[in-house]
Amino acid sequence: MNENVKVSVIMPAYNAERFIAKSIESVVNQTYTNIEFVIVNDGSADSTADIIRRYESQYPEKILFVDKDINEGTAKTLNIAMSYATGEYMCWLSADDLYVNTMVESSLSFLLEHPEFDACHSLSVTIDENDKLLYTEDNSDNYHKTFAKGDNKEFYMRMLLSGNCLHGCSMFGKRDSFLKAGGFDPHYRYAHDYAFWLRMIADANIGFVNQYNVMGRSHAGQVTRQGKNEIDAIDVYNDLINDDEVFLKLMVKAGYSDRYKCAREGYINRILVFREFKEELTYLAESFGRFLASS
Repeated sequence: MNENVKVSVIMPAYNAERFIAKSIESVVNQTYTNIEFVIVNDGSADSTADIIRRYESQYPEKILFVDKDINEGTAKTLNIAMSYATGEYMCWLSADDLYVNTMVESSLSFLLEHPEFDACHSLSVTIDENDKLLYTEDNSDNYHKTFAKGDNKEFYMRMLLSGNCLHGCSMFGKRDSFLKAGGFDPHYRYAHDYAFWLRMIADANIGFVNQYNVMGRSHAGQVTRQGKNEIDAIDVYNDLINDDEVFLKLMVKAGYSDRYKCAREGYINRILVFREFKEELTYLAESFGRFLASS
């Protein structure tokens, strides 16, 4: 395909020495080559920075390395990476995940062929710390079939009423769509990606590439497995229903006209999901109670 369009891949990295070499290689070995690869080291205490420098010297025309001395967290580091990106399109890869080598080509081709969409996401598989396949995202249900045909109503419904239903590293879109979302909010330590996608998709029209483009890694050292990720995601929803502009846009895209009914269904859906998890269920019940009282 014509490679006159520049794509920025951004990567935040913190103490990622075990996995980052493979992650970097999955970007520099993309079949689409007009890539600007912005890597920001978030004050790592291991050899992460040295590994990045080695690849920077090997691919000086492709890799832009930003080295921070202070650890500030993923959200702030992603924002710094976005501020350096200059490509017309953008995507984000975590320093322990991998791209399939056609990720950029397939995503960009889709958006160029379907100009009605501002961004798209694709499918993922989950691997362990030794690259062993753990889980493959199912694409056989009616949701994925209708999404692949351009009907994205259920995507907005799921994102709004159930939680984050996409692998963030599979999201690929116009740089302007990323910037319009206003950056990742460091207030959310674990669910900053979910909060960001909600703001982004409120304005962006999202398409779907029915391909497995991301290998997401599951391992004990992940930040999302060290804290209260789902509690943080509940807080994102609590704040969302009080955001008049964003919630209304998402509500309309999801096919709702009654704000109270839509917000209520979001709480009920989450309660059903976490009915066997005491801490999350208790937190949801308290949040739902406050919502009902205020309504």
